[in-house]
Amino acid sequence: ISLDDIESSLKVFQKIMSNAEKQK
Repeated sequence: ISLDDIESSLKVFQKIMSNAEKQK
């Protein structure tokens, strides 16, 4: 796994988390 893969995955994860927060 490259560092870019981890970074992009992290951004996607943060997006999902913020979306989940908004739905509460």
